[in-house]
Amino acid sequence: MGNFSYDVTAQNLQAELEKGYMFANMFVHGDRTFWLLENSIYNTFNASSLSNPNATLLFTDACYTNDMNINFSLANSILKNSSSGILLYYGSSDKGISFANDVGPSEELIGKTYQRLFGDLPNIGNAIRQSKMGYLSMCNSYTDQRFLHLFMNALCDPEMMTFSSVPSKFPNISFSHYNDNFILNPGDDRPYWCIMSRHDNGQSLYLYKNSVNSNGTNSFGGLSGEYNVWLYGGNHIPYHGIIGPNVYLQNEAFDDNINITADRTYVGSNVASDRANGPVVIEKGDAAISSRYGVTISDSFEVKPGATLEITTNQPINQ
Repeated sequence: MGNFSYDVTAQNLQAELEKGYMFANMFVHGDRTFWLLENSIYNTFNASSLSNPNATLLFTDACYTNDMNINFSLANSILKNSSSGILLYYGSSDKGISFANDVGPSEELIGKTYQRLFGDLPNIGNAIRQSKMGYLSMCNSYTDQRFLHLFMNALCDPEMMTFSSVPSKFPNISFSHYNDNFILNPGDDRPYWCIMSRHDNGQSLYLYKNSVNSNGTNSFGGLSGEYNVWLYGGNHIPYHGIIGPNVYLQNEAFDDNINITADRTYVGSNVASDRANGPVVIEKGDAAISSRYGVTISDSFEVKPGATLEITTNQPINQ
């Protein structure tokens, strides 16, 4: 940040956080409402005025700042500020445990979490869980590790994926679908995947796996309805698809890269009787429809400027 004359003040720290780092680490003393800096404190007032244009994951060994028993802790103030850009606060709700001249248990736990994030577990919840599991054998008595297992926790969406470089699209994903059989081939990648029933929030079907089979494919039979499928991991942009023998798009807007694989696809404001009427809008991103026996577009369908739509079918498109 600077030479010996640089002051670690609240003002200077705020300026650094507002640069939008992907990861930020605060290895300092703290209390429920502040970090203790060189000659000042960074408190809840500073946190509530933080304006960060990017997404930042924040880790700290400071004591008490993640205290969940009060609603005005430093962690709470940062995350409640919608302009802060902080998507994760990982810190202790009680004491942090550090050593004056060496790496302490708090830093070790944070370091193990980084190893997982940059290794095989880009899912933040899994990375934190597995980093703690690595110390489980040391928690049979009242050790520092047992203490941190209880008090070192994350405020975030645990399913959030992290990226250690600018993410790219999955390059070789392909699907094949015939009647109620569906085959996923992600090429050379081995992503996480999830398939769930589309109109009941996964109540009738929810399948999840950490990677595809070693031969590169996964087959699914008996899929007679409509299903969402997601693939994610490995510094790739998450892949969102919709599959089914018949897929009905009605009363919905898409703002990601949506991929639809079906025998027949119907698009319009009133093509399905089991949901509310309304238009279909591709707001942004790249949409692709691969429909074996045709696509029927009835009405109220719009592709916004900047978005794209590609349709592949063996029969002419009906309009």
